[in-house]
Amino acid sequence: MINKRLRSKHSNQDGFTVPELLLMVLIIIILSGLVLTNYQAQRAKQRDSQRVQDINLIDNKLETYYNDKNAYPATFSAQDLFNIDEAVLKDPDGKTIVISPAVGDSVAAQAVANPNEKSTSSYLYVPYPTGCTNAANNCTGFVLKTYIEKPTSTTPNPYTKVGINNN
Repeated sequence: MINKRLRSKHSNQDGFTVPELLLMVLIIIILSGLVLTNYQAQRAKQRDSQRVQDINLIDNKLETYYNDKNAYPATFSAQDLFNIDEAVLKDPDGKTIVISPAVGDSVAAQAVANPNEKSTSSYLYVPYPTGCTNAANNCTGFVLKTYIEKPTSTTPNPYTKVGINNN
C-alpha cells in the first residue's frame, strides 16, 4: 500500500522526459553554433575593414612622401610618413608591416608572395627598383598589399595599392 502511494505520487509529477531534455539540449547547441559562426564572420569583416582603411591611409602618406621627396621610401617608420599613427602600421593582430627588400620593377613587386593568415604580417610593402634607398631618393614605385579574410568584389584578396607615380 505504501508502495502504491509512492508510485502514484511520483507518476503525477510534472516534468520533462529524457528525450525532451535531449531535444532541448540539441536545439541549444545548434543555435549556439549559428550565433558563433555569425560572430566569427562579423569579426573577420571588421578586421578586413580595418586592413583596407590602414592600407589606404598608408598609401595616402606614401604619395605625400613622394610629393615631398620626388621618390618613394625604400623603408619607413611612422615618423617618415609625416607622423602617421603607429597603430596604422600594424595589422589588426598587432603585427607590424613587413617592408620587403626592393625588387626590379612593378611586375616583380606584384609577383612577391601575397600576405596570408600565416604571414609575419598581413601588410606588405614592396619598393622598386632594385638597389633603391632613402638616401639616394631613387625608389620610383611600390606595391602595398594586405590579406583579406572575406574577399568581395570591392575588396579582393589580396587588397593591393600601387604608387600613382610608379615609373
